[in-house]
Order: sequence, then structure tokens, then C-alpha cells
Amino acid sequence: MMEDIVSRRNGILPTSEGFQPHTSPSPRQFGGIYHQSSATSSASSHRNTLPVSTGSEEDLLLERNAEGHVGKRVKLPTTTPRLLQQPSHENAPKTSQRGIAYGTISKPPSQADQYILRVNHRAEQDIPQANHQAEQDIPQANRRAEQDIPRANRRAERDIPQANHQAEQDIPQANHQAEQDIPQANHQAEQNIPQANHQANLKEWKSWKIKYPYLSVLLMMTLSLIATIIALDIVSRKNNGFAPLTNAPGFLARDPAVERAIWAQGILYTSFPAFIMTLYRTLWESTVAAFADRQPYVDLNKDKGRPAKATIMLDYKTEPTLWAYVLAFRNGHYLLGLCLLTSTVLGFLVVPLVAFLFTTDTFISSTILPVSILTTFNSGVVFPDFRSSLNTAAAMRLQDARGPPWTDGEFAFPKFIPSTRIGDGNASIETVAYSSVIKCEYMPESNYTKVVIPPGTPGFPTEATTIQITANDRGCEIVGQISVPTISEFPEIPGMPGPPVLSSPQNMLKLWSTLTCSADDGWSRLSILTARQVSSSSGITNFSLISCIPSYQTTSGTLVAKISASSEPSLKNFAPRLLNATNFRPDILWRIFENNMPEFNCFDQLSNVDADEFMRNVYNIAAKRLPDSPLLPEAIIHAASTLWSTTFAVLASTELFTPSSPPMNGTGIYSTEMNRLVVVSPIAYIILSILTIVALLNISLFFYSNQESILLEEPVGLVGAAGILHGSIINKMFDEFVKEPGFDGRIAASMKRADKLMISRYRFDNIRRVIVRYGGVGTPRKSWWKSLTEWAWEQIVSNFPLNRFTRH
Repeated sequence: MMEDIVSRRNGILPTSEGFQPHTSPSPRQFGGIYHQSSATSSASSHRNTLPVSTGSEEDLLLERNAEGHVGKRVKLPTTTPRLLQQPSHENAPKTSQRGIAYGTISKPPSQADQYILRVNHRAEQDIPQANHQAEQDIPQANRRAEQDIPRANRRAERDIPQANHQAEQDIPQANHQAEQDIPQANHQAEQNIPQANHQANLKEWKSWKIKYPYLSVLLMMTLSLIATIIALDIVSRKNNGFAPLTNAPGFLARDPAVERAIWAQGILYTSFPAFIMTLYRTLWESTVAAFADRQPYVDLNKDKGRPAKATIMLDYKTEPTLWAYVLAFRNGHYLLGLCLLTSTVLGFLVVPLVAFLFTTDTFISSTILPVSILTTFNSGVVFPDFRSSLNTAAAMRLQDARGPPWTDGEFAFPKFIPSTRIGDGNASIETVAYSSVIKCEYMPESNYTKVVIPPGTPGFPTEATTIQITANDRGCEIVGQISVPTISEFPEIPGMPGPPVLSSPQNMLKLWSTLTCSADDGWSRLSILTARQVSSSSGITNFSLISCIPSYQTTSGTLVAKISASSEPSLKNFAPRLLNATNFRPDILWRIFENNMPEFNCFDQLSNVDADEFMRNVYNIAAKRLPDSPLLPEAIIHAASTLWSTTFAVLASTELFTPSSPPMNGTGIYSTEMNRLVVVSPIAYIILSILTIVALLNISLFFYSNQESILLEEPVGLVGAAGILHGSIINKMFDEFVKEPGFDGRIAASMKRADKLMISRYRFDNIRRVIVRYGGVGTPRKSWWKSLTEWAWEQIVSNFPLNRFTRH
């Protein structure tokens, strides 16, 4: 066998006589040449394998030792027999049952071909003999193995004590060696510990805006604002405001224009709170922005990582203000989303509202004030000046003139002054006011008798129509008459120069008094007749009878006067208690007053009114109120009642109130009107509710800041980003994007289109200190319409003329 192998290595073909059969305990060991495992097909396999070797292949032959075990592989020299090359499928030669191909040969076989045929024939004869030999060797090998096992066991039993003894001898030597190695190992460990500690002691970088000191200051500011607004609101409600709005400071009062613009318009108490709230909102927004910038690095440090939208593709500061908090909620950053929402609410709601948190209101501060009453009412005054009182009253009602100091045109009051020196303010006392009113009624013609006397009747005016009336007004008989002229009082004289021709007055009014009424019927009456004649052809129109009952009253109430250190008190207002009014009859004064009022006459040649002075003023007051119909009974009644009351009030305040000796002492209330700043409670409650939420979120941020991120330093600019991305998977992703055909330089847009990358999860590997990506469902796969919308938007933005211009 070995000789054959050697001859093959040397390229010498052995003769058939020198080929020895090869035996083996198992037919499976003919590895290099025989490929069939069964013994019955070994000859056929050996015969069919050898001839198909080509010049590009090498057969390996397994060497076996004398005991039949497989040794090393030996390369056989390549053979290229031209006769036995594989034919094509169409001209395939027929094969005999022994597997030898034969067919038409154009020339006689060569010596090599004859040798191969002899080898195949010899192999067919050796295979049955080899199989038979193997069947005989197997039982013998089994009996030998059974005999060797007990002998091997006894040998192992003899070797175990010797091995143990050897081990006991080796242990001290090993310990000694270990003792020598331990110092060296400790020394090496001591050298490695600083490096390991340096790596382990790298502290996480945090912005100063999210650290405890800054968060504590922000929380104290929030609580201070809440406490201040609550305190001001309580003080404002209890004390009618929390601060007086005094005069402007000196540096503002120097320039009236500046004072009006800044102080009088309230810019100080509206803009200053808005400035404080804007400053606070800026501080809060800076903290929220710091947490928002840090959030992607926190999510990258989580064990399972987070999707791309919450890590490498997240940047809240690039999102619109009104969308950032919605995106935070969608990313699962709920606390951060609430903080972003409150930052938006502070900017868009609280800052504008705080400008209306304070406003001004007028309040009255009151103290007890001693007063001296200087005058008292005296109805026994002899010969008072009625005409002057009538003229003053007419000026007050017709020309809105200022009346005497201690009357309001309806009531007359006693004069008083403070007993002590005080500043500017108001003094109020309880006093009794004096007044006179007339209760007038229009009487229809059916309630009285009217007699018309034509002109020329003996005993009556010849140039006027006289109308006499007789009536009973609420139990009192009244009789009166009025004359209506029928011709011009100033006829034109031909050829004589003089004043222009004047026609007769068109409006006639007559007032008279009846003082014979009983006390039960009201003591007296004032009667008024009115008539109008435009021409003799139109006749007399607007004829009416009005009857009035005069009365005199005392009314208690609160009199308020304005007090000034530089002038006497002046009347401000009077609050009467009309239910407590009491009628009185001022001795003989009422007769003189009622009897003299119709007696004052004046002549006005340019006036179209024929009446006494009182009724002339009544007509003018009615014409001021109703210019188109001043003779209506309602207009005359209202004007007469007003002028009568005003005339008596002026008469009482100027003539009937006389100095009292000594002055009477009394008490009043001194009050000052102050403009004070007040808190608008509804706005305060809205601001307080929002600030309370901010305070709770601020407390939560203390715990939120304990999350660890991957940052070891502040990510400043491109250098900071490069340090984070160094060696990470993101750089490889960018390289792939750049190599893609049609890449336009927009990495973020390319990333959004890569659904596989968007649904993957990203985290920071703390061992390798790089960002890694691993598969996982980060975000759901985009729907086709969303992908189409994003593509269309990118096309619009990329093709926008401004973008194209800036690129070029």
C-alpha cells in the first residue's frame, strides 16, 4: 500500500502485479477514492470515481497505519486521461454493468488506458476479500477491547495515589509562586485604578438653569408673587384699596406734560407689574427651555432607548410655540409639555392681564368733626327784598348762574364752619332745610265759569277783549280776569319818524293770589291764566286756567359742604329725607310773599309777552324747555313750580337766615375723597390659579432634574455635536444618506423619509460611549397620505423662489 502511495507521489504508474489490495475494518474509510458507504457498492464506486478525475482536481488518499486507523491525507498526482473524458449529453457512450464506458474508438488504447482497466479489474476482485477479512477482525477487536478495559482500570487505580502525592508536592510551590505574583498584580491594579476611577468619576454636565439653586430661586419668586397678590387683594377689600394715589413726585411734577403722560394716565401702576411679570416669565421660560434642550440626551441614556422622534430628531426650540407642548405630550414628555404650556400661557395671557390687575377708585375716609352753626331761620324779617330774590332765581334757572352759597335752588340751609382747623375735604352735618313748593293743577273749562267781554263795553278796556273766570279749586273760590288786546298799541303815524311799527303782544299770562282760603283748604291760592292771539281773524287760542296751592316745608337731611383751609365752606350737596318733611306757615311772611310776587312788572317793547315779571320768567323757562309750545299747561306748571321754589330758597338763604348769637355747637363728619389703588379680584384669581400651577410644576422639576443624561459637557456649537456623534451609528447613517443618488444635502429631511430608521430605537452605550441603534417599534409606520403630504411640502419649500434665490 505504502509503495503504491510513494509511486503515486513520484508520478510512476505501478504495474498490475505490484498493486496490492487494501484492507480496512470499515468500508466507510475509503475516503479519498471510494465515496460510497455500503460494502456492496464499493467496487462500483471505486470504478466510477477514479476515471472522472480531471486536470483541475486533486484526490486525497487517507493513509492508515498497521492497525487500520486513518492517518494524514496524501495528495495524489493529477491525471488527465484523454480517452476517459466525460462525453457530451448527446454523444454519451453506453456503459456496461461494471461501469466501464465503451464505444467507438478511433485508435487503439494507450498503455495508460490499459493500466486503468487492469486496476479496475483487480479492485473488483479485492473488494469481497477485504469485506470478508473485516468481518473476521471485528469480533477479535471487540474481545481485545474487553480484555484491555480491566487492565486500564487497574492501571488508573495505581496512578491516582501517585497523582495525589504529586499534587500535594506542587501546592506549596504554587502558593509560593502566587505569593510572588500578588504584589506584582497589586502594583498593576494600582496603576489601572486611577484610570478606571477617572472614567468612572466623569460627572454629568447640567445647565445651571436646572440645578437646585436656580430652581429654588425661581420657586421663591413664584411663591412671593402668589403671596403678594393674595395680600394686596385682602388689604384692598378691607381698606378700600391698598395704597393712596397721591400727587406726583417732584421730578415728575416739574413737567406737566410728563406728569400727565406717566402719572395721571396710570402708566406706573400698569406697566411696572407687567414688567415684573415679563421678567418672571423670562426666567421661567429659560428653565423650561433648558429642560427641553436636555430631554433628547436623557432619553438616549435610557436602557431601552427611545425612538428617533424623541432622541436624535428631537429639538423643541425649532418647533412653533403653540405646537411645542403638543409635540411634548405626543412624545410622552408630559411634565415637560405642561411646563411648555404654562410658559405659553404666561406670555400670551398672564402678562397682558397683569397690566389690568390694579386700577383706581374713589373712597371716602371719615372722622368726627366739631362744627359751629352760625345762622338760624327767622320768618319775622321786615321788608325782605323779594324782587332781588326773584331775579337771582331767574338767572339760576335761565342762565345756569351760580346761586347764593347756602342754597341749592330748592332748599335753604343754615351756615356752619368747622370748630377746628382741618385740611381740604368734606364736612357733613345733620340739619333742617327750608323750602316752599306749589301744587298746581290744570282746570278744564267744564270746571269753571268763563265770561268773555268784548272791547268797548263800559267799565272795561276799549281796545281789548276781557275774559272773566269764576272757579272752585279744591274748596277755595277763585275769581280773576285777563285782557287780550285786539289792536296795535303803537299805530304808525304817516310822515313822522320814530321807532318801527310794533304789533300787540301775542302771548298773555296773568298771575294773581287769593288769600281768603281756609286753613283746611290750604290757606291760599295762586292762579294763572294764559292766552294767545296772533291776529284778530284767528281769535284767542291757548286759553287755560291753572290753580296752585303754596306750601312751606322743613325737611331734615344730610348736608355736605366742601371744606378748604384757604376759603369758607361751600355747599356741595344735600340728601333730603322727604318722608320726614313737615309743613309750616311762616307767620305773616307767607302773606307778604304771595301777595307781592305778582306785583312786579316791567315793560319790554320788543317782547311778544304781556305778563308780570314772575310770569314773564315762567314763560321763558317753559320756552327753554319746550320751544315750540311754551304755553302748554304742563310746561307752565313745571316752570312756575321751579321758579317759585328757587325764589323762596334764595330769599331764605339771603334774607331769612340771620346770624345767631352765640353760635350753636354741633358735630359733623369730616371725610376726604381719596383715589386709591385697588386690586381687580377676578383678574387676580386668574393670575393666582396659573401661578399656583407653575409653582407645582416647579416643585416637580426638582425631581425631574435628577434624570441622568449622556452629557459630560455643555454641547456648544458644532464641536459639541461632533463630540457626541463621534464613533456613533449616526455618522454611518449620514454616510449612507450622502452616498444615495439624488441627495440634496438635507440630512433631516432624508431621515424623515427613512421609515426604517425612524421606527428604530436609539440609546447611548455607556461602555463604548457611542450612540447605537437597534431594531424596535419606535413609531408606527407612516400612512401613504402622510408620506405624500410630507413629500409635497418638501417640494414646495425646496422650490420656493426665495429659497432658490438664497441658495444661488
